[in-house]
Amino acid sequence: MCRRSIALALFLCAAPSAARSISPSIGATASIRDVGAPKARVARRPRPKQVGDGTSTSDAISIIGPRGGDSSVEKPPSIYWAVLHNWLYFLSLGFNLINIQFLVREIVDGDPRASPSAKSIALSGKVESVDKLLTFLGIGFLSALSDKFGRKPLMAWSALGFAITNLIQAKTRQSIWLLYLADFVDGCSSCMLPLCQAYIADVSDPHKLAGNLGTFQGISAGGAFIFAFPIGGALGAKYGPRLPLLIAAGAQFLNTLIILFITPESNKSKAKELDLREANPIGGLKRLFGHAPILRTAALAYFFSSLARCSLDAQFTNYANIRFGWTQAQSGPVLVLVGLMLAIAPRLFISYFGLQKAILSGLLIFALGLTGAGLAPTPGSFVFAIFIVSIGCMCLPAIQSVLANLANPGERGALLGAVGSLTELTGAIGSTMYAVLLAKFTAEDALLGGRFPGMHFLFGSFLLLVAWGIAVQGFLANKDHPAEQSSINNTNMENIGKRIDECGAAVAETTERVSDLIRHSPLLEHHKVVTGKIFITGGKGVIGHRVALRLLNSGHPSVRVGFRTPSDECAEELSKKGAEIADFCWNDESTYAKALEGVKVVFCVTPYVENWAQSFPSFLRACEKAGVEYLVKVSFYHSRRTNEPYQKVRLVHRHGKCDELLTRSTIPYTILSASHFMSNPLVMHHDEADNDTEKPVVLYGSTDGKNINYVSPNDIAEVATRVIMYSKPHMGKEYTLTGLSAISDDDVASAISKHTKRQVFYEDLPINMFEDKERSGGGAQWKVRDLVGLERIKATGLEEDVAFVSHDIEKICKRKPETLNDYLEAKEYMTPMESWLVGQ
Repeated sequence: MCRRSIALALFLCAAPSAARSISPSIGATASIRDVGAPKARVARRPRPKQVGDGTSTSDAISIIGPRGGDSSVEKPPSIYWAVLHNWLYFLSLGFNLINIQFLVREIVDGDPRASPSAKSIALSGKVESVDKLLTFLGIGFLSALSDKFGRKPLMAWSALGFAITNLIQAKTRQSIWLLYLADFVDGCSSCMLPLCQAYIADVSDPHKLAGNLGTFQGISAGGAFIFAFPIGGALGAKYGPRLPLLIAAGAQFLNTLIILFITPESNKSKAKELDLREANPIGGLKRLFGHAPILRTAALAYFFSSLARCSLDAQFTNYANIRFGWTQAQSGPVLVLVGLMLAIAPRLFISYFGLQKAILSGLLIFALGLTGAGLAPTPGSFVFAIFIVSIGCMCLPAIQSVLANLANPGERGALLGAVGSLTELTGAIGSTMYAVLLAKFTAEDALLGGRFPGMHFLFGSFLLLVAWGIAVQGFLANKDHPAEQSSINNTNMENIGKRIDECGAAVAETTERVSDLIRHSPLLEHHKVVTGKIFITGGKGVIGHRVALRLLNSGHPSVRVGFRTPSDECAEELSKKGAEIADFCWNDESTYAKALEGVKVVFCVTPYVENWAQSFPSFLRACEKAGVEYLVKVSFYHSRRTNEPYQKVRLVHRHGKCDELLTRSTIPYTILSASHFMSNPLVMHHDEADNDTEKPVVLYGSTDGKNINYVSPNDIAEVATRVIMYSKPHMGKEYTLTGLSAISDDDVASAISKHTKRQVFYEDLPINMFEDKERSGGGAQWKVRDLVGLERIKATGLEEDVAFVSHDIEKICKRKPETLNDYLEAKEYMTPMESWLVGQ
């Protein structure tokens, strides 16, 4: 669960820019290696003496080893051994990255398809921080060991460690400590990328090293992710997150065997002694923050901007799932596109702007992009915001170039290695910090009412503004320092134009490939509108009637609505609008088959009759037999939470049992658990509302003056219509639908009185008197028992608690829930009974 894709793409794009800033006396090789792979190890791998240090070019080459010319000299191994091993490693990493947060969700929440809980989000950040921190502390030591004992043993150790990591994760069922163990193993063995780059350096001629590293980075990392993200995402979405992790483990066991028994060793001139001082990560940080003020300023700017960059990838899959309903299948292709944008855009713009402008304008553009990502309401606007981010990311390689220019000629590699250590440290901090922010601002009791689920992006934007302030101060204090000057090396406008053309061609080719990838991936399914026949079990009730009208008004061509009495007034209204009316009765199983014939989607609203729950299992089996592909069911608030007081009410308990049956069936589902309908006080007392408008209507209850949470039928119907029409991101999820806040029944009566133009009062009775009132009014025993149970719970004040309120309506409909006045004013979707009552 280590080293994330977006971070990698960012540092791959940084390599060329930093390389251009280093003078020929140091060579482009050291900076490309260090910036391209932000690991402290790179500073300590064998490298030739530099021209200008008193050693000739031929002497420098001879230090690394012969490179041809003499046929008797052994030919060095091919660079493609390193490409192969890093490709296999990043293939496994891609399979892991796209699925691991769904695995954490399954272990913590019990269902990988449900939206992540605050606990699972926090846990995913904490275990990632363990990996990052151990990588920060240990990668220098592991890489230094390869100087003494060779590349192969440490490469094999890294592959084996990641195989064990994936295997532990895939086999973990309940214990979160095993997740920590897996990332502990990963952090202690994480060194494949710098070792493979060291392998390239061992076998390459100095004048070919930059090109070889570019080939290595493009094929082994980018090439692996292009396959791993969409394939791993599709496998995870279809078979669960464990299968891709097992495949990742198998790839690394294979990688280990190839390294041990086939791959030749590249480090022929092993170090005689192990210098542990060079492997100390704290020493690297002292090198950055303990020297010249301008170096310290640049390092601080990099620290804040790197920490802000972590907001992009720390919780990408969790955020995309919460905000847009994306599964692994949708996130995979998008991650490929995001990584490619981050790799291409900075290369273009940093050459055009120069260092100072690239840093200052880049930080502001980066902050603007993160703000857009945090506030984006749709997938399209989110991806566009990431495009803005990709332009702003030019600030990071530009700052690295300044850091490289500030180092002494013999210390640039070590300093950029320290930058790599700093990057790992910001990753360790960011993994936990951004997980906590996402959890706090997306939980059921989210801070600021859940209005800012992308707060981690907004905080990242704030950090970039801090970095901008530090950079401005540093530039003003060191206005003419040579390290701040442009590193374009007299590139004229003709060359810039040529680069723009090349980048344009690369973007066009990349876009075409990614578009083809997305066209053939499950990503499009997220935007597909349901086209098959939809069956609504009841069109007479306030919810089924509204959903039918919305589907018909949207132009859906095939809506079938069930009625016990097809000649019903509601049935006639819906038939005129294009609905197919079907004979359907819950208590008559013989009506099921015909009503479900040819149906692809079922919207299930259960009737409030005595034995409805006994009929649900038979109806569910009939749906399975008919080949129904998706079922959306309306349920009651927290019906499946066994420790809730609502479980004492038989109505709620039965909903929970039926919901449990649905989740264990073969049919993909969505459950909408709603609090009390706003229509209940109106419809359930319709017997008292005769044609005499002068006669007052009295609503009875036993709430002891407590406020009640009512939800609008219009909100429930809109959520239902959205999840029916765009089903893929909602499958396997349960949404809790509540009103914006609790209100008193006195206020309910006043609102109804205002809109019906007749006197309506509320009378609060002791619970025993309320029960007697219901019985004397002819209420059936089962119904009276349910109503009394609900009144008892209302009287506890449970629904006045702010934690009772859910924000799922706002997340799905992109607006606030309706108020009672909104409901009473929206007459166009009311049932005939509601319209008559409100029209009194």
